Amino acid sequence: MFEAACTSMQLHLQVDPHDFAMYWNAAQVLSAPLVAVAANSPFFLGKQLHHETRIALFEQATDTRTEELASQGVRPRAWFGEKWLTEGIFELFDENVRYFPALLPICGDEDPQQVLRAGNVPSLAELTLHNGTIYRWNRPVYEVVRGRPHLRVENRVLPAGPTVPDSVANAALYYGLLNGLVSQRPHLWDQMSFEAACDNFFTAARDGLEAKLFWPRVSREVPSPSSSSSICCRWRARGCWTGAWTRPTSTTTSGSSRSGP
Repeated sequence: MFEAACTSMQLHLQVDPHDFAMYWNAAQVLSAPLVAVAANSPFFLGKQLHHETRIALFEQATDTRTEELASQGVRPRAWFGEKWLTEGIFELFDENVRYFPALLPICGDEDPQQVLRAGNVPSLAELTLHNGTIYRWNRPVYEVVRGRPHLRVENRVLPAGPTVPDSVANAALYYGLLNGLVSQRPHLWDQMSFEAACDNFFTAARDGLEAKLFWPRVSREVPSPSSSSSICCRWRARGCWTGAWTRPTSTTTSGSSRSGP
């Protein structure tokens, strides 16, 4: 299976529900510079392809649409998205239901409304199962742990490895940039179109550190290392960057590495 060649490091950030849209938008903006800096899969089946071939390979391997469906605008199950969030996580779950048929039509016995009336927290098993079959590069996660619900942003952009120090450095870069970008005003996603962020992502996967990305307030196109550097320099000048990421009080982090983005 080609998916076995798509091993990634998936980083999770638990966020306050009211802040979910802000963190998800920030993660989308950062996807391009992250993949450009961390790209490490330029070869596949004896061919030199994209700097991060994993991105295109996974999208093609999971795309079951016919040419006719693709031409009609049917969304692929592995996708970057199509708009910034303005209201919150429900926008993504609404897209899940609207655009993607259930692959595993399994229904449990739980009645969420009845569970709520009893003063408990519903697991929403059908929602989480369906969400797990849609491979957004930044995916929303709802989960109940020890009776307490929470929301997470699951970053699926970064590749695994190639070494433990590389993985640790990539994780530190992601969490640090994300924290700084959310703290910055005005927000970067208010100054660029979603289409520009999407184009940046695939350009970075194709060209790696040589990619030219659109970046607001810097220039129309900048080399990919400059986008990350410009963020760090602005935060350092404003006293927002200390060289280490400080976890916001409303968030927790975790990471995993597995086959498949």
